[in-house]
Amino acid sequence: MANPENTPKEHDLLIIGGGPAGLAAATYGASERLKTGVTDQDPAKFGGQAGTSTLIENYPGFDQGVTGPELMQRMAKQANRLGATAYHGTVIDSIERTDRGLEVSATNTEDGKTLYIAKNVLLANGVQYNRHPAANLDRFLGRGVAYGSPDVASKYKDEELFVVGGANSAGQAAYALSDCEGCTVHMLVRGKSLEDKMSGYLIDKIKAKNNIIVHLETDLTSVDGGRELDEVVVTDRRTGQEKTMPANHLFVMIGAHPRTMWLPEDVQRDKHNYVVTGNDLDRETRGEFEDQYERPPLARETSMEGLFAAGDVVSGSQKRVASAVGAGADSVGDIHKRNAHIEQHGAKNPQ
Repeated sequence: MANPENTPKEHDLLIIGGGPAGLAAATYGASERLKTGVTDQDPAKFGGQAGTSTLIENYPGFDQGVTGPELMQRMAKQANRLGATAYHGTVIDSIERTDRGLEVSATNTEDGKTLYIAKNVLLANGVQYNRHPAANLDRFLGRGVAYGSPDVASKYKDEELFVVGGANSAGQAAYALSDCEGCTVHMLVRGKSLEDKMSGYLIDKIKAKNNIIVHLETDLTSVDGGRELDEVVVTDRRTGQEKTMPANHLFVMIGAHPRTMWLPEDVQRDKHNYVVTGNDLDRETRGEFEDQYERPPLARETSMEGLFAAGDVVSGSQKRVASAVGAGADSVGDIHKRNAHIEQHGAKNPQ
C-alpha cells in the first residue's frame, strides 16, 4: 500500500462507521483508555441509518421514544467527551495487515488521501439504501423524492405524502408523517400484508390512523412532475392495473445492502456480502486462523486478524439499534482480549 503524503494517523482502535455500533464502541473504547478514532462518510454528522429514523420507540430508557438524530447526536457527544476523535467526510479505500498493524487508506474531504495505522479496526459502516427502479425517480431526487426517513412532520401541510416500503423503518416514517396537518400518507407495500416485515405494535398504531392509507401488493412504477414532484404511477400486482395519483413528497425505504465491496477477498462474507465473524466463519477459515495466530477468532472478529465487525454490516445481525449498540460495546471487550493475547504471545505478522 502506497503511503499518502499526510502523516499517518495512529490509533489503538479505529472505527469505520459512525452509527449506533460504531459510536457505542467509540464510547467504550475511549473510556477504557484506548486511543480511539471514528470515521464516517458524512461530512458533518454521525448517525448512519438510525440517524435518519423519524422516531425510535423501542430503545431502552426513552419511554416516550426518541428521534434518530437526537439519539445519535447524544451518542456522538458522549464519545467525543470521553476522548474519541472524529473524522467526518472520510471514504475508506482499502485495508491490509502489515508489520506496522492494520493500515487503512482513505480519502478525506479536508485532508485528501489519508493513512490510518491501527492496532485494531472495527468495521461498523452498516448498509446503504437500495435504489428503486421506478422511472424518473432519480430526476426528482431532492425535488420531492428522497431515500430514507423524512424530517419532522411539521414541515408538511395539506400534502399527499408517499412512503415506499413495508418494514419497520417505513412504518415509523408513515406514522410520524401522519401527524402533519391536513396530510394524507400513502404506504406502497409490495407484500400481501404488513405482518410480513413489520412489528405488531407499529401495525396497530398505523391501523389506528385514519389518514394513513396502506396500498398492499402495490408497485411504484414511475414518478413525474414539473420542477417538483407532482404525481406517482402505481401498479396493482394482482391485476396489473395502473393508477396515477397526485403526490407532493415520496420517501423510498426498501431496505439496504452492506458497504463491504471495498474489503479484500480474504475477509469472509456471506452470499449477500455481509461480513462473517467468530463462530460463523467456515471451518477451513477458522482452522487456518487458529494455526497462524495460535488462538480462535474472537466472537466479533472477522477472518482478517484484528479486524472486527459489529452492527448491520454483520451476517445474521438483528437490524435494531439496541442490538447494534450491544455489539459495538461487546467488540471492545474482544479487542482487549486480542491485545492481552498479543502482550502474552507477541504479534504474528501476516503470511
